[in-house]
Amino acid sequence: MRIVINTKMLPFNNTCIYRNYMQVMINKLVSRYKHYQFYIITEDENNFEITEAENCIVKIISLKSTNSIALSYWYNIKLATFIKKVKPSIVWHLDSRCIVGLKTPQIITIAHLSFLYQTNNLSNTARIMYSLYQKKWIQKASATITFSLFTQKAIFENYRINNKVEFISPVISSTYNPITYVEKEKIQQTLTGDEEYFLYFGSFNTQHYLVQLLKAFTLFKKRLQSSMKLVLIADAFSNTTILKEKLKTYKFKEDVLLIENASEELLQKITSAAYAFIYTYEHTSIAFNALQAMQAGVPIACSNTGCLAELFNNVALFFDTNNEKNIAEQMMMLYKDEGLRNNLIENGIKKAQEFNWDKSINETITIIEHYAMP
Repeated sequence: MRIVINTKMLPFNNTCIYRNYMQVMINKLVSRYKHYQFYIITEDENNFEITEAENCIVKIISLKSTNSIALSYWYNIKLATFIKKVKPSIVWHLDSRCIVGLKTPQIITIAHLSFLYQTNNLSNTARIMYSLYQKKWIQKASATITFSLFTQKAIFENYRINNKVEFISPVISSTYNPITYVEKEKIQQTLTGDEEYFLYFGSFNTQHYLVQLLKAFTLFKKRLQSSMKLVLIADAFSNTTILKEKLKTYKFKEDVLLIENASEELLQKITSAAYAFIYTYEHTSIAFNALQAMQAGVPIACSNTGCLAELFNNVALFFDTNNEKNIAEQMMMLYKDEGLRNNLIENGIKKAQEFNWDKSINETITIIEHYAMP
């Protein structure tokens, strides 16, 4: 069987965590299913690190512009021409877009629901594109892969499409693990001057969630008079300009540390040494960053919406992202109740064991084989 995997991703899907996850996924598929021929489509040779293998060909199809006309030409002409030449049994797109005029079975992937719930973050062109075409892409695709039941439900409620929506279990990087007290102290000493810290890692493109977190942190500091710090790590595709301006006048700006372009090694250290992971993002359909913190033995307080309530049931504290007092209350609960915090850590580490590569790989190849042409 010939399988084409299109790694093209639009900006809000193209986060470092999702990209790394898919990179590992593809390499494992290629390694495990040597009797299948894989064609990996990428925009340039630096986009994906694919291990060389006899059953894998990396095809670079350049994209010089990301405007709607250039994207349409890239998908409908350049990519479609290559697919017709290769004649695969199936095409898997790592994004939510497919080729409407292609007869070959296609699978699309919805890893983020910004086109439904965070439309203000999209350009006018992108907003119009998703409004006009997302339902058509879902209808055209033989299947849609999601990473949570929440996303499946959202697709059905908005597009009345349910029978072709498939689920793949998310997987946590094995490099995120609990560290010793001594290791934690060393990291804190270097990062925050030996002070404990709350951690947020994720998108900065929706300022509302970060503003709510800063408001909650203000309430926390005023109420408890604590030396606690707040560390904010921007993912690779976040715009931090607006936040930097807000921090200039923020009352507790000396207690907030903004980190950009963190290496994977640094991210692992900062995550493992955090006092708690505070995730104010709403309507996410996948939460690799929070899952990684959970596996590293870091307690989580997060929004009660999206896939978060589904993923972290009984292993996290939940809050209403739009209520800074509620966020602050949960932060104070973690700070004051050591027994509760320890229970969350213990239960979280146990929960993390449910997510593994064998399960995710088996689910993925089953979907591909099911929808592929004989």
